[in-house]
Amino acid sequence: MSFLESTILLPIRLNNPFLDTMFPSVGSVDAVLDTGYSGFVLVPQEIFLQLGFDQLVHKRSRAVLADGRRIELRGSYGSIVFKESLTVDGLVETNRDITEVLLGVDGIRKLVLTIDSCRRKIIIETCA
Repeated sequence: MSFLESTILLPIRLNNPFLDTMFPSVGSVDAVLDTGYSGFVLVPQEIFLQLGFDQLVHKRSRAVLADGRRIELRGSYGSIVFKESLTVDGLVETNRDITEVLLGVDGIRKLVLTIDSCRRKIIIETCA
């Protein structure tokens, strides 16, 4: 858990349980917490392909970005792993224009996040 200027970053791993693939294979990737994104997790197309989600059935949807652009998303069901002890399942989405991992509100639904901006500290707990 860290801050990049005023952006909150959460370390996660992405899992395709159907093909038993994990990204990254070792360690974690920092996901930007995006409370304006109601979805689960949005990833760059390269990560989506590396996990093999393109080999599964896709769900298609449309999204409006913060800058007003409309894009089409495609997604498949997968998992986010937090701290090796909590796995949350949901729709992993992508678009060729996405350049970073965005963690949406649905992706944190089983977490209690305490954000201390003064001390630049984030505490992650699971829901009771």
